[in-house]
Amino acid sequence: MNTKSLEGRYVPSPEEVKQPGDFSFEDFGDGLFLLRCVLPGETRYTEWFCGKGFKPKGEGYDYSWEWDGNKKEPTLRPDLLHYEQWHGALQKGQFVSL
Repeated sequence: MNTKSLEGRYVPSPEEVKQPGDFSFEDFGDGLFLLRCVLPGETRYTEWFCGKGFKPKGEGYDYSWEWDGNKKEPTLRPDLLHYEQWHGALQKGQFVSL
């Protein structure tokens, strides 16, 4: 498992997420967003469903995160775990390995 931390880089469009540390948000309305990012040590993006100021709950939201609403230096809760790839947190725009 990768244990590196990485400074994040906001890009305005999800299509621009290409290299480790890149991230962008897609707005689905009602405070629901999809975070697209390339985690440290990876070559492909992953997507994380999040709520602005809340953690989505209910059917279809088994895996979701609370986002602080800051697009350029975001913080997500709880930690991100990409099985056997990377475990860490997105804190103030930094991918911090745990």
